[in-house]
Amino acid sequence: MHRSLLFGLATIGAFAITQPALAQSETAATDADSARSTSPIRNPDQIRCQRRPVTGSLYRTMRVCLTNRQWEQLFQEGNRDAYRIFDAGRINSLRGG
Repeated sequence: MHRSLLFGLATIGAFAITQPALAQSETAATDADSARSTSPIRNPDQIRCQRRPVTGSLYRTMRVCLTNRQWEQLFQEGNRDAYRIFDAGRINSLRGG
């Protein structure tokens, strides 16, 4: 009896302690979202780093640092290449090839 009572009290206590922390994290997330949406456009010359996976490795990553302008250019080139591949497949399928 004492064990179940202690377990119940511990569970209630743990829940009561984590409730304010959960509420704070939710408000922090909404504050971050609103700050992000109201922030000015990124400086195109600002350097931003990302971790990219290394081909052939399950865990290894490589840190790549580029300016925001270079990241945007890389993104646009990737989209352009993907559209070319997609269009080439579509044209070949229309030709019957």
